[in-house]
Amino acid sequence: MENLSRFVGIWIVFAIYIAVSVEGVAYDGTCTGSGVGNCADTNNICDATSHKCACSSTSYLKDGTTECADKIALAGTCTASPTGQCADSNAKCHATDLICVCMSNYFANKNAACASRKNPNATCGGDECVTHASCVSSKCKCDAGYTPSPTTSPTMCSSVIKFAALPYMYVIPIHVSMMFILDHFKVFVFCDI
Repeated sequence: MENLSRFVGIWIVFAIYIAVSVEGVAYDGTCTGSGVGNCADTNNICDATSHKCACSSTSYLKDGTTECADKIALAGTCTASPTGQCADSNAKCHATDLICVCMSNYFANKNAACASRKNPNATCGGDECVTHASCVSSKCKCDAGYTPSPTTSPTMCSSVIKFAALPYMYVIPIHVSMMFILDHFKVFVFCDI
């Protein structure tokens, strides 16, 4: 009977050990192992430097919690905070639409990934060109009032500063005429004195 008690006791200790090991370590808790290690959440990894459970590169820490959630694909619904929710590193959560969108220097390509906007004169196929440029006949062309800049190997479209020279040509004669009239008006007004 004593052997049976020991046997049952060992099995109880073993069962408790397995139950505790399966449960795992919570976010920011001290962990062991590599990859997920003994972290409880599958979106966690055991950080090799700090030896603490942290969010994996494919997940983010939900605001105000200790829960790691899967990062969100382009056009997926996100929240105003925290940053880093979007799966593509060149995307962010749009402040009012609350969906993951490409940052201003990027566009969503056919593979649903953010790619760098195309420079003037580059081959294009839609809304892929840099700011102030449009895709015309499969080439990025600067919009009206903008020119490729710099001149050699352009990377952007800059506005062109135009001076309206003609109206300024009329200013001097009008000014001189006004001075003449005022000068003569003063003579006529003050002649009676």
